[in-house]
Amino acid sequence: MMSEISGKGLAIEIEIHDDIGSVRVDKVTIRQVLLNVLSSVVKFTPTGG
Repeated sequence: MMSEISGKGLAIEIEIHDDIGSVRVDKVTIRQVLLNVLSSVVKFTPTGG
């Protein structure tokens, strides 16, 4: 995933606020959801973003 992101001249920035609270999720499922979202973002964002 990172090679596709950098290959299009994109970057990922993660910001998590301290007051987000807690969330219970299935580790495998949330990982797949996040990968699917990132994949779509890379696919539909033009080179250079």
